[in-house]
Amino acid sequence: MAWWDRLLKKNVELLPVPQHYNSEIDDWEVTQGSGGAAHSRIIDTHGKPYFSEANPATVKFAGGNMQHFGKTVADRPAASSVPVGAIYMAVDTQEIWQSNGSTWVVM
Repeated sequence: MAWWDRLLKKNVELLPVPQHYNSEIDDWEVTQGSGGAAHSRIIDTHGKPYFSEANPATVKFAGGNMQHFGKTVADRPAASSVPVGAIYMAVDTQEIWQSNGSTWVVM
C-alpha cells in the first residue's frame, strides 16, 4: 500500500493530529517534539545518527549571517563586511538598515 491508502491518525475528538508517513512501517506516525518543534534524526550515509557520542558532527551554516543586531548604530558592522541584503537593527532605537554591499540603506 502507499500513504494515500492509509487513514490519518486522529485524537479523541476525531481531529487529525500532526503526523508524518513512515515508509518503514507503511503507515502514518504521530509527530512528536518539544519546545514547539518536531524532533528529527540526522543520519549519515550508513544510517548512523549524527550528534551521538559514537558519531559526533559539526554544524556549519552556509551563506553567512543575514541578521545583525546591536545596541546602537555605533555597533553596526561595515556594510562591506556582511553579505548583500543583510540587515542590521539598532535595538535601542529600533532602526533597521540593509546592506547593498558598500553602504547601509535605511529600511
